[in-house]
Amino acid sequence: MKSACVSKQNSQCAAPHRLLYTALLFCLVMTQTALANQSTNVLIIHSYSQEYDWTKRQHQGFVSALSQDPLNTPIFSTEYLDTKRVTYDNNYAQTFDNILAQKYQHYQPDLIYVSDDNAMQFALTYLQKRYPKTPLFFSGVNDFALLNRIDKNTSTGTFEKKDIATNLSLVKQLSLSNKVVMLLGDNSSTDKAIAQEAQSILLQYKDIHSTINAFEQLNDAIEAVKQQTNALVILTTIGGWKDNKGQIMPIHQAINQLTKLNVPILAMEDGYIVDGVIGGHVTSGFSQGNHTGKMAHAYLTGTSIQQMPPILTSPNELILDVQALTMQHIALPDTLAQNAQLLNPKQSFYQREKSLIIGSIYTLVVLLLAGGILALRILSNKNKALQQAQQQTEAASQAKSEFLGSMSHELRTPLNAILGFAQLINLEASDQPEINDFSLEIERAGNHLLSLVNDLIDLSRIESGRLDIVVEPVLLSQLERDCLALVAPLAEKFHVQIIEQPSVEAITILADAVRLRQVIINFLSNGIKYNKALGSVSLQILRLENNIVRIQVVDTGVGIPLDKQNRIFSAFDRLGAECGTIEGSGIGLVITKQLIEAMNGSIGFSSEAHKGSRFWVDFPIHDIAHTTDEIPLSQTQNAAILSPTHNTQPIILCIEDNPVNMKLIHRILAKNGDYRIIEASTGAEGIRLAKREKPNLILTDINLPDMNGYQILATLQENPQTQQIPVIALTADAMKEDIERAKRAGFSGYVTKPIDIPALFALINPLLPA
Repeated sequence: MKSACVSKQNSQCAAPHRLLYTALLFCLVMTQTALANQSTNVLIIHSYSQEYDWTKRQHQGFVSALSQDPLNTPIFSTEYLDTKRVTYDNNYAQTFDNILAQKYQHYQPDLIYVSDDNAMQFALTYLQKRYPKTPLFFSGVNDFALLNRIDKNTSTGTFEKKDIATNLSLVKQLSLSNKVVMLLGDNSSTDKAIAQEAQSILLQYKDIHSTINAFEQLNDAIEAVKQQTNALVILTTIGGWKDNKGQIMPIHQAINQLTKLNVPILAMEDGYIVDGVIGGHVTSGFSQGNHTGKMAHAYLTGTSIQQMPPILTSPNELILDVQALTMQHIALPDTLAQNAQLLNPKQSFYQREKSLIIGSIYTLVVLLLAGGILALRILSNKNKALQQAQQQTEAASQAKSEFLGSMSHELRTPLNAILGFAQLINLEASDQPEINDFSLEIERAGNHLLSLVNDLIDLSRIESGRLDIVVEPVLLSQLERDCLALVAPLAEKFHVQIIEQPSVEAITILADAVRLRQVIINFLSNGIKYNKALGSVSLQILRLENNIVRIQVVDTGVGIPLDKQNRIFSAFDRLGAECGTIEGSGIGLVITKQLIEAMNGSIGFSSEAHKGSRFWVDFPIHDIAHTTDEIPLSQTQNAAILSPTHNTQPIILCIEDNPVNMKLIHRILAKNGDYRIIEASTGAEGIRLAKREKPNLILTDINLPDMNGYQILATLQENPQTQQIPVIALTADAMKEDIERAKRAGFSGYVTKPIDIPALFALINPLLPA
């Protein structure tokens, strides 16, 4: 009875606790829901129009920084004063304020963002009276006198400081002090603020003859430059320049007319760096807006404005256009080149990379000579062993195979540098025929060496019994279409006609699809290269007796003399063709025969000198004719296409420990797209950068000093922040088992070195945001 009473009492005591826990849980859920649905009203006032590039970049930088918080959705309301086209005065400001009062009569912003001087003046005069407690954030403001009108408790942002002093120092560093420096502006309020500061700064550079010029008409500015002999122009702010009809001119169009005067032009804003402008210490609209956006985001997450004083040092950077410097016959000092972002380095690329390219070629030559000498010694031992005993022959062959197999990675690594830089030179030196010819010869020779390496590796793996064959159903009609499409460019080059004789039957055989395609392409390539002009080659699929199918290639070429036919499948024997101009290794048919026999097929040929040849392979017909009608895709085609998060400038993280390879990848990406490229030399550094920067794509080597590419991929896939980032393996490991392992691990693509630049971008472009 006592036990029952105690139990009842405990039950009554526990009831209030359960009720309390339930109430706390309900409050927690409601709080999270409220946070998840939180939004912020942001009123944006820009000084200029929405078409103005500087305004666009500031807007993008601010919005991107403020949109990072998933728990807070900003709602932007944007207005434009358009003071590049309309004069900003008290009457215009009052009219604009009246319009805003009508439009936003029931609106209460949580924060206000303004860009450039006119919008800042408007905010201090009107907006802060209407919204006295609303925090004000600004960027792009040049008038530092406005700092005295700012309430430090409710206002902060980023001042824009056109760095006149550093640009005058740049004039001296470029040995242009003998020029008459003309500061050109558009007579806007921003330009007047810059001119006021420039007057005091110019006094410190008495060794430079300089003038301050402000024009509202572009033609007046052009005429002033024409009248000044030995002029050098520095563009301060020119967005308000007008044409003869009083219309605001697009900035690029205005600068293009200035560049026709053939005078050196420096810029103080990144949007002014166009063809013909040699560069300058420039302000960045995106950086201005982004810095201010980060301050606004910090305020929304709990940081007080008093803890974030206005940024007085503008985030500027040095940009130099090498091509424009060359056209003006201005030498670029190494100290400047090392600290500047260089544009259009076409004409100096070969000189700057000459030692690297020649060094890579010498390295490759030494490796190939060493390998060739050793291979010749092994082959010589093999020939001697043939005279002594079969056992010694097999030992020498095995030694050769093991050597060639172990050299695969080492040969591909310098080949990657050779072919990669050759392709870059070819792309960047298109206006220099001699250099272009050199690069094409390097690329052609490198590709030939790569083909030889691949053939030797295949032969070594066959002879050592380590070649993997994956037998599966293969539809011959699909094989026929694929092979003919692949050799079509070669046939066009040699002026040989391809005669298509498609099979009407859906015949399926059991074979390794990739290796069978390699065999048929070898037959077709030989039939084209050793053909005669206006000759023909055909691919035929014939059904024979005893359930056998024959895949046959017939050509009208030079044929094979009867006395040489017994040597057709001998290694390194080209039957005298080594004296001609057609490249080859003499082991293609040896590999072909070994592959066919490994797939339980048979191979044969017939030939008549001066009339042509016929090569074929026979296989048993598989009894399931309706098996899949596609041959397995290559590793590039199999790459998964993911949807990365949107970013204005795609971010690519490259993880590579070899400095030469990293430099090559960086140059390839920089040449072919506008990417932000992040580099890491170890796996741990790459993982850290991936978590911090959230790149749109990752390129990684497989063999790194601290961990391999598979460990990097597994670590990224375990983290929710990085598991959706596509990862491409970029490696010299080109064996089939390496590729299959990468596909199973989940890589979005697998690119083997040497890098084929068009193929690389065919793979990465679909993985990046449009």
